[in-house]
Amino acid sequence: MHLHKSIQKCPVEFAIDMMKGKWKILIIWYLQKNQRRRYNEMLRLMPGVSKKVMTQQLQEMELDGIIVRKVYDENPPHVEYYLAPLGEKFIPILEQLYEWGKLVQAHSLQQIPHLPIASQGNEITSR
Repeated sequence: MHLHKSIQKCPVEFAIDMMKGKWKILIIWYLQKNQRRRYNEMLRLMPGVSKKVMTQQLQEMELDGIIVRKVYDENPPHVEYYLAPLGEKFIPILEQLYEWGKLVQAHSLQQIPHLPIASQGNEITSR
């Protein structure tokens, strides 16, 4: 995120700009509770994301101070990602979003009309 362009925005707009990107919120979700995850593990957890987009989102989040990228000097070398203190501050908001999502999901399921289903005979009945 380009901070110099965003500094004068409303704090909500500023925060939304920081979290722009389809995968950033899910990355935080999977890194919560002191989870350290490797790049390929993150890809497996989010099968819809491409390697290019995952790399871009992780780099942006690292630059914004939301996550930490830890490189281990081993052979072969490996990298782990975990939440920085700023990213940890987002967890209570994310937990509320999770609860709201469950509520909306349940409400949406109640709004779906009962579809006709076939009974043992050829007649159609409602659920």
